[in-house]
Amino acid sequence: AQSCRRCQRLRPQLPRRWHSVLIVQPLRRKLRGHRDSVPPERQLAEARALVNSIDGWSVSGCLSVNMKQRTQWVFTSGVYSQLASQVRRSEATAVFVNVAMLSGMQSYNLSAEWRRPVLDRYSVVLQAFNDRATSRESKLQIQLAEIPLRLARTAVVSPESVAAGRAASEATGRQRALDALEAEAERLRAALADIEARKTAKGEARRRQVPTVAVVGYTNAGKTSLVSLLARKSSLLPEDRLFATLHSSHHRCRLPCGLPCLLVDTIGFLSDLPTSLVAPFRCTLRDSLDADQLLHVVDCSDPDWPERCRTVSDTLDKLGLSEKLRNGMLTVYNKCDLLLDSTDSESPAPPEDSLLVSCETGLNLVELQRRLQSRLISGLGYQRVRLRCSPASRLYTWLEQQGVTVESAVPASQGGGDQLAMRLLMSPQQLAKFRARFRPAGQAEASESENSAT
Repeated sequence: AQSCRRCQRLRPQLPRRWHSVLIVQPLRRKLRGHRDSVPPERQLAEARALVNSIDGWSVSGCLSVNMKQRTQWVFTSGVYSQLASQVRRSEATAVFVNVAMLSGMQSYNLSAEWRRPVLDRYSVVLQAFNDRATSRESKLQIQLAEIPLRLARTAVVSPESVAAGRAASEATGRQRALDALEAEAERLRAALADIEARKTAKGEARRRQVPTVAVVGYTNAGKTSLVSLLARKSSLLPEDRLFATLHSSHHRCRLPCGLPCLLVDTIGFLSDLPTSLVAPFRCTLRDSLDADQLLHVVDCSDPDWPERCRTVSDTLDKLGLSEKLRNGMLTVYNKCDLLLDSTDSESPAPPEDSLLVSCETGLNLVELQRRLQSRLISGLGYQRVRLRCSPASRLYTWLEQQGVTVESAVPASQGGGDQLAMRLLMSPQQLAKFRARFRPAGQAEASESENSAT
């Protein structure tokens, strides 16, 4: 208990509820841990969108500077002097250095000199997550994701301590705090592992009932809008901001052949996120791991969509998806209406054989459903079965109880009575149950209903 109290005292809290943020954008592309294929001006635009996505935060200004990330001051001496003067004159309450993650010493030095919180991409994304966390699962994930920040800052030995000769005497207390943080991380991992185990069990039960399709993609690519249209859920309202969706949600959809499936709307991905931030959210993305089919939504109106696709691919690799699931992923290019309406678009054209869709105009949504239907039927081994039976028969009742998909049912042309000629879609499990129940029993039900299965 004493270690936990010490750990809480040393915990650097996430930034406060409101901030006026000055963004510092690197001009050099080949920075350690930084993107090298997206122009700095578009990196800056995404940084602005990230800050504005947090309630109560606003951008007070932007500065583009050369950076030297491997030094303890991040910048060269000349750039640092110029930047320090601009920061002190600004009205910003925090500075966002748009790199993946600053070291503990870098963050300490800059914060101490500028007397303002200095944030990196890791801490700003964590704040965006924290701003929307409502479930116990997401709150535990954020606490675990914050551990690396707390470890880095706890391990810093301040120059004041060295000058005063207190570095050695403070080492014992610092080590105790680090041990307490490690113990807390283990507790959080255990709690999340328990939640993940329960979600896995639920996912298996759900998958036995209906196929699942995980909708993945870069943040703000239009995943929620697409799920809303496919599931015909007007109550599912998308938001035009980063990380509008933080929790996975399930929505029932019926494909053209009548086959039901579950669409899983997942959290959006973002570039420049260290593994230590992706790993805690594995539990939230568990639905992607357990899905029968992946649907990758790409915003083709974004000039940097090829880089966004690489980010999604890298993140899926970190999650450890099966090769079969990765290779069978269906990719659609959303917001094509913006691309087609613009004559001077900077966005590269999607591949020739790609599927272009628009949630705004509804273009190719039916074709998307057909392709999803084809992938699920072939990938999960569904079989088409033709038979005749009466609505009053035991077979018909059994089909309803098992939730067998009925593609068509018309009055039988021969045989008379109230028999129906039915075309069914059965999963391998349903087909095995059907054969075990009705075929061995002397064809009793089959002869009664003139059942002919193919």
